[in-house]
Amino acid sequence: CNSGDECWGTNPFDEDYTDDGGEAFPQFDYGLVSPGMGPISSTGYIAKFSSWHGLFHNTTTSTQGVTETRYYDCAYVQIRNSTDGVNWGNQWSYIPFDVSAAGSSSGLGTNQGIYAKGINSGYIQNCDGLLANDFALAGESTSVINPDGWGTLALNLQGYVHSYVQLRFVLERNSHVGEAVNSTMPGWYIDDFRLG
Repeated sequence: CNSGDECWGTNPFDEDYTDDGGEAFPQFDYGLVSPGMGPISSTGYIAKFSSWHGLFHNTTTSTQGVTETRYYDCAYVQIRNSTDGVNWGNQWSYIPFDVSAAGSSSGLGTNQGIYAKGINSGYIQNCDGLLANDFALAGESTSVINPDGWGTLALNLQGYVHSYVQLRFVLERNSHVGEAVNSTMPGWYIDDFRLG
């Protein structure tokens, strides 16, 4: 955990989430749904949380000697809203991480733990919950500029002011080609959630 002794995580006693679906289920997802929150205030619409991840990815070398990195598994947030905090419906929508200067995300950023979905090297290859060019967590959050891997991610909920919201934190395990670069893949860990 980033602080204290309790946080949400894929499996704190398992360094490899990729085998949790078994041979018959190579693709699966984990989801954590928040309680209803709100109504969202016009002055307190930024949600923030601490985030750490280690997800499956690999590298290959092309015939021209170019090393290509491909991200197959991903983690992202979905949102749904309600006018009364009781009737939610089932429609979840992708909500991007706010990595703008005003969003107050830190420790993670574009091409530093957060990648776009696309077909080329350096992109998330598969991720059913994303459209092309949507951003999600992929690879690893630990880097030279972020040695412990913990970062702060922000979500801008301004479009939901005066509504109630629920968030769904999703980790997707997807089909892939090749072996992982990372020797351990603990998944996604979330701590210190706050709204407003």
